[in-house]
Amino acid sequence: RELCDSIAHNHVLNELKASGHKLEPESVSAFSNMLKHNKALKRLAIGDSTFGDEGLTLLAPGLAENAGLEAIELDYKGITSEGVSTLREVFLKNKVLRSISLSRNSIKDEGLSKLSSIFGEAGVNLERVDLSSIEVGDVGMKALGSAL
Repeated sequence: RELCDSIAHNHVLNELKASGHKLEPESVSAFSNMLKHNKALKRLAIGDSTFGDEGLTLLAPGLAENAGLEAIELDYKGITSEGVSTLREVFLKNKVLRSISLSRNSIKDEGLSKLSSIFGEAGVNLERVDLSSIEVGDVGMKALGSAL
């Protein structure tokens, strides 16, 4: 919590990589609150494989409101297609995010189809999406191909 309180009004730090650390729900909520206030942070990577859809749901309000974050790394976080629905809502609200990494999550065809649906939405400015090892097949790739 102290870290998030410090970062909330920090105008220098532009990248925080703290993946591989288990975060309790209160800590994820503190990160979300920090993101509502911090404008300097450009890249963020937090949490471990237990983060999951629950962690993403707690982080989403801060991601949606943040006006500076350009990239979020969510590699190997235990995110499923349910979590992708949360991300979809974030990207519809946040017009600054340009890059997301979702590699090594169990997103599967359903999740990739949900994510693909945002590419045609006005104001969504994703330039880089890492979908390595997300357990996707032909159905998901077809959805992505049609969206692009």
